[in-house]
Amino acid sequence: MNQKLLDNKVHQALTARVKARICEIGNSTGNIIKYEGKVYIVTCRHVADYFFKYDKSYIPLKDGNRIPFNQLKYCAWTNLDLDIALIEVLDKNLIHDYYEVQDFDIIDDFGRYNFSEINLFICGFPEQLSIKEGTTKKIIYFSYGANISNDKPSNVDYIYLNYLKESVTTEGLLTKLPKAPGLSGSFILKAETFKGKQTDIWDPSFAKIIAIQIAWNEKNWLKATNIKHLFELLKNNKST
Repeated sequence: MNQKLLDNKVHQALTARVKARICEIGNSTGNIIKYEGKVYIVTCRHVADYFFKYDKSYIPLKDGNRIPFNQLKYCAWTNLDLDIALIEVLDKNLIHDYYEVQDFDIIDDFGRYNFSEINLFICGFPEQLSIKEGTTKKIIYFSYGANISNDKPSNVDYIYLNYLKESVTTEGLLTKLPKAPGLSGSFILKAETFKGKQTDIWDPSFAKIIAIQIAWNEKNWLKATNIKHLFELLKNNKST
């Protein structure tokens, strides 16, 4: 089995895991985590600010359940440059799948990290892929195998990923990518290139979350904030 096929299997397994832990919030993306006994939705601050001020609707989940607005508490946020928000889910019984601390990997400096044998994935809900069915809107999940930007250097706080209008997918196909609005709040995951034998099993838990997508330059790159800033929010939120 060649390396591309192995990487495709990695992508498929990872997609199944992410879908169980992702949610649509407003017209953007959230991810469900559990930290010290509490359940949270992680998204961008600009997404959460709008949702709690104007939207105030429920949050749909993959299993068909929904989180009512009265079970959501907007409890912590960074400045708008880092652009991360933390929303507590008050009724934990509504949530069955979530990321935990072991699913994250804090990288001190993206600019100094060796990504040569690392696969990067962004998973979310681009608004352009949503479909209106009568009075309802169907949200289409999207995952993309990305590379470090060729044009914008990454640094301590931010990682920049190539996001061209036409890109090659993990299957080696040329595709036109959707516009990025709606991806805000998406996690960036890294997975080492799989080098096992055909009989070996790659577990999707091997992939680790390293950043959260916050911006797009509308041309050729996405910007994501280092996940270490999420953990600063979590640690400072203990008393809430």
